[in-house]
Amino acid sequence: MKQEANAWVNVDGEGSGGPVMKMKSITPTATREYEKMIHNLTYGAMLEAGIKPYDVPLFKGTIFYIPGQNDEWPTSIRDGDLDNLEKALYDGMNKVVFSDDKLIVAEIHAKVCSERPGVEMLIRPALKCDVDNMRKSIGFL
Repeated sequence: MKQEANAWVNVDGEGSGGPVMKMKSITPTATREYEKMIHNLTYGAMLEAGIKPYDVPLFKGTIFYIPGQNDEWPTSIRDGDLDNLEKALYDGMNKVVFSDDKLIVAEIHAKVCSERPGVEMLIRPALKCDVDNMRKSIGFL
């Protein structure tokens, strides 16, 4: 089974007197296709709703439904890392749902097993109470 390389690192000891780390990410084909699908779906939804890309601080909530039994957690290597799933969403929605992903100032996300795979997502202008609500749900308050 052939695996695509995700990144390479070049250590260059020339110049500044110390090694310089350079990294170039390589996006696997399946990820690029997923990002394109997200782009197309969100573009259509934004167009249909008559909404231009947000240019204000945003809150984002996401639940990834991974194929599996409802009473299990999606921890298999095939289920994907939550941060990578999120990154693919960000990359697919950039310039479509928001002008830049730096506008996401608060978020909450999860991945769960479900007999119906998919993604549920809410993106809206951020509210000052979002962080307080998150702190309460985590148990910080």
